Amino acid sequence: MQGLETFLPLYLKQLSVETWKIGILFTFQILTIAITKPFMGRISDKLGRRKLIIYGLLTIVLSLILLSMTNNYYLVMFSILIFALGVSSSTASLTPLASEIVPPEYYGATIGALETIKDIGQASGPIITEFILSYI
Repeated sequence: MQGLETFLPLYLKQLSVETWKIGILFTFQILTIAITKPFMGRISDKLGRRKLIIYGLLTIVLSLILLSMTNNYYLVMFSILIFALGVSSSTASLTPLASEIVPPEYYGATIGALETIKDIGQASGPIITEFILSYI
């Protein structure tokens, strides 16, 4: 997620997209995640955590492929919508899955470790993305 949020503004600036429109994209992304995450959590309760995590990851991949194939602002916005749905699907299921896997006395440590992994991903995401973009 952080790789997208780091490099998408630079890409859109190259396409001469106005700064305020770039800001709208990220507001749209966060609003979509915030609104849909409770619903995705409910779906996760009904269908199972792993299914929704896999669905979310596949949705994220699909959105990134679509994003890489367009230079149209509205298709970028559509890609961001798909991306945000994937993020809310997978993240709404991760913490409940972690708490279901471990005994109750390890909930705090497990969720703390999960959040640390997320933080490491956010910190390393732009770096890894840059390496990938440099070679593609």
